[in-house]
Amino acid sequence: MPYRHWLSSIAIGLGLTASAATGQHTSNEHGEAQRAEAGTAEQSDQAEPFSLPVQIIESEEAAETRKRGETIDRKLQERDLVAQEGMNRATQSIEQATWWLLWVSALSVGFVGVGTGLLVWTLRLTRQANEAAQAAVAVTREIGKKQVRAYVGTTSTGFEKLSDDCILLSVGIHNSGLSPAFDLGVISEAFFASYPLPDERPMPTSHHGFRTTLSPGAEVTTSQRLRGDVEGALLEIRRGAACAAYIQGRVVYRDVFDEWHETRFRFAYGGRLAGVGPHFHACESGNSSD
Repeated sequence: MPYRHWLSSIAIGLGLTASAATGQHTSNEHGEAQRAEAGTAEQSDQAEPFSLPVQIIESEEAAETRKRGETIDRKLQERDLVAQEGMNRATQSIEQATWWLLWVSALSVGFVGVGTGLLVWTLRLTRQANEAAQAAVAVTREIGKKQVRAYVGTTSTGFEKLSDDCILLSVGIHNSGLSPAFDLGVISEAFFASYPLPDERPMPTSHHGFRTTLSPGAEVTTSQRLRGDVEGALLEIRRGAACAAYIQGRVVYRDVFDEWHETRFRFAYGGRLAGVGPHFHACESGNSSD
């Protein structure tokens, strides 16, 4: 009896196990079939999307509000368009005005350049006129100075024998100008030499005279002693030898305009027989005063 129950329990357990395995297999096959169908449906959905017609239903108030909004938006767009066109026209006007200003500025610069050139030319002419006026004033002043200043000249005044070995040669100095000659001085020398002088003899440089003021129209005399074999020289001159006694020198002085001047002179004295003793006179040539 117990053995029979034991066998029944084993048979029931085996049956339950087989049934469970069969149900699981069937369930697995059913799940795979469902998944396959779902995949196919998904592929169909992806290949051919499903769409349904949508119909929007709005109320009259909402439609009126929408229309008013659209009208307002359209008017705003029109205003924006008008504003943009106005801005474009304003930009073009500004650009044209800028070009006009550029041309006007260029013309202004040109006029300024021309005006500057004319001004420079005028200043140059003014400067030239000023220089010409100054030159004319200088010339007038120079002419006035020449008319007024002192003019010192020299004249031959005498030949005098002092002894057998000394003679005295004198030169007159006079002022023929209209103003005094200041600091007047004489630098002179006396000598015997052939007549006329073969070469230009340099003027003396050592001063031995005086310093004085010579008024207009006044005259003074300067003398120079000549020493040596005066008797022999005079004898040769009396015999007609080409020989003469010379006195030469320079007169320096300052005029009223504080300018220095110089007068050079040279006088030659020859002789001839005239009654008793020799008579000497200034030679016809070889004399100068400048």
